[in-house]
Amino acid sequence: MPTHPAPTPSVARTLYKTLAVVVLSALFMLSLRFSATVAGLVDRLAGTGLWLAVYRLAGANDATGQERLIVMAVAWCAACWPLPWWKWLTG
Repeated sequence: MPTHPAPTPSVARTLYKTLAVVVLSALFMLSLRFSATVAGLVDRLAGTGLWLAVYRLAGANDATGQERLIVMAVAWCAACWPLPWWKWLTG
């Protein structure tokens, strides 16, 4: 079975890969904003006992602190979500 040589790294290729990850992250964030199904899942998760424990550990005692914590969690997920597709993106 022949092996193909790895593509030569370049600045343009790195920028394309980075742009692909940013676009996937943005699509995930937009799905949270505009998809009722995804937003419902986030609301359901944010009301679980585990998430309430996270509120207590983070010191989010009021609604503003809780909302801030949810936004940080969504941003973290949006940043990590494209990682499993990294190999596919890098071709």
